[in-house]
Amino acid sequence: GKHVNVFGRDFFIYDCDYSTSKYYQTTFGQSFVACPVPEVSSPPRTGSPKAQALPALREKRDFQKLLDNDGKMLRFSATMTSSRKEDLDRIFVVTYHLADDTISIYEPSQ
Repeated sequence: GKHVNVFGRDFFIYDCDYSTSKYYQTTFGQSFVACPVPEVSSPPRTGSPKAQALPALREKRDFQKLLDNDGKMLRFSATMTSSRKEDLDRIFVVTYHLADDTISIYEPSQ
């Protein structure tokens, strides 16, 4: 295994495939030697041994709202507040979909 810094974060890579190993060897001059992944223990159970997970509650959909607002959306432009100067010119489009109360955010190519 080997410690690798990716965008300022330290990662420990236990093993990798041949292509990745070759890429790191030719690009960075680093070679990887596989090491065993440590065993992770489960946390102790709490509650009675008969305790079971509750079923996930499904969100009730408002079908009338879906029908009335199908295709309707509110669209905004947004910019990033950042101390990094490469982020100051980035523009994002935030879209709120009225039919199902979801939000999508994307960055158009510039």
